[in-house]
Amino acid sequence: EVRWIVDDRLTLRGGVGLLRTRTTRTVSPTDPSLGREFARTPHWSASMGTEWQVTPTVRLSGQIRRNARYFSDDFETAVLLVVPATVADARADWKVGPVTLFGFARNMFDNFYLTWRFAPVPTRPNLATPGDPRQIGIGIDARF
Repeated sequence: EVRWIVDDRLTLRGGVGLLRTRTTRTVSPTDPSLGREFARTPHWSASMGTEWQVTPTVRLSGQIRRNARYFSDDFETAVLLVVPATVADARADWKVGPVTLFGFARNMFDNFYLTWRFAPVPTRPNLATPGDPRQIGIGIDARF
């Protein structure tokens, strides 16, 4: 991860994760997972974000993150492939003395994405866990 403090009001950040996993040893030399990727391990992930102190009392921030495709099992089963996903979040803060009022949006573009696919069974062939839908909220943080 890299963070760049452009000036006292603006900060930029970015990060990349690289991952290569393989099952190299098992109890049985005929194990079907031998030589395959670990479950739920994308080859790469990346994120970037910013924080901008617009005024001494107002701050805006946001981030975007993306991950590569991955398999939900240790056998690289094609129907259990999870495709790449991109998610963006944003937040605005307004500080008034010891109180901060804020608003946020998570998955602000309401992208549909999966985090896990389950082994199909004859009666239910398409089971999966979706990522969180768009969430919008407001809040108050008071510190005394």
